Amino acid sequence: MSPNLALLKLLVIPDQEASAAAQSILSSGTPAEFKRLLDLVEAILINKFLQLSIEEVRQMLNLKEVDMTQTRFYQEVLQIGRQEGRQEGRQEAFQQEVDLIIRLLNRRCGEISIEQQNKVRSLPLDILETLGEALLDFQGITDLENWLQANT
Repeated sequence: MSPNLALLKLLVIPDQEASAAAQSILSSGTPAEFKRLLDLVEAILINKFLQLSIEEVRQMLNLKEVDMTQTRFYQEVLQIGRQEGRQEGRQEAFQQEVDLIIRLLNRRCGEISIEQQNKVRSLPLDILETLGEALLDFQGITDLENWLQANT
C-alpha cells in the first residue's frame, strides 16, 4: 500500500490499530521521507487522540530517538502558544498601567468616582499614556474632569 493511502487509512482505522499502522507508515518510507511522514502521522494521531500529549504520541509511535519538538506540528503549536502568551502579557501590562494611573489619580485628585475610573479604563494605550503625563500637572478633580472631557 502506498504511504499516501496508508495515511488515509490511518484516519479511519479503529483506535487500537492506529499505533501499529502509524509505525508501519513511518518505517516504509526512505529516510528523506521520514520527516514529512512523521509530520503527517503526528498531525493525524494528535487529532485522532485529542487526550494524548506529545510524549504519549511519541511513545505510541515507538520513537525513542526522534525529537518530536522539531516536527512542524509541534513548532506550529509552540508558535501559537507564544503568540497567545505575548498577547496575555501585553494585556496584563496594560491592566497594570491602568491600575497605576488610577492610583496616581486618586492620590493627586482625591478619590475618583467609579464612572471616572471606567472612563480611564476604556482609554486606548496612547491616550492613557498621555493621561499619565498630564496628571502630574493636575491640581484637583476638576483638572481630571476637564482632561477626560477634552480627550474622550
